[in-house]
Amino acid sequence: MPLYIWVHLRCNLMTEESQFMKFGIALPKPIVHEIEEEAKKLGMSRSEYIAKVLTGELLNNREREAVSKLKARKRFPADNLLYVRKLIEDSQDWSGGFDLENCASRAKARLLTGEELDNSVHPEALLSILRRYKEQADYWGYSPERRTTELKNFAKQVEINDWQILQLWKEIQEEGS
Repeated sequence: MPLYIWVHLRCNLMTEESQFMKFGIALPKPIVHEIEEEAKKLGMSRSEYIAKVLTGELLNNREREAVSKLKARKRFPADNLLYVRKLIEDSQDWSGGFDLENCASRAKARLLTGEELDNSVHPEALLSILRRYKEQADYWGYSPERRTTELKNFAKQVEINDWQILQLWKEIQEEGS
């Protein structure tokens, strides 16, 4: 039997003023327990956590729609670093660490894949992501095998040849020398 939860959702996406709306949703017990665990980890109430997740998803949907419209008009910016910087920022975890897998899934959701990240088309886009990943990998001392595996998985997710990613990775490694 699903649990019934009341959620306060801050609705400031459509208007300037902050409004709160209360609504109920029925969720399966295992999902509720997962929500409670995640909320607890972040020091939030269950309601706050659900509201944050829903609001974030709404914003991601809007961003995806905007990018999709730009692509449809063939007016996607030649230099999409603004989108990539936002992608990198959104791919950080709550402690400020960078999650390359999360970055890949967000890039895919925002239609920043393939040609949009291709180094020959947008040279700095992919380099920015890989530089941020290098900071994370260096800080935590990832093994070369882990780095290669994560980079290949990233390449697959964002529909770029892994040899291209590994070549750029080699260049980034040499930058620090």
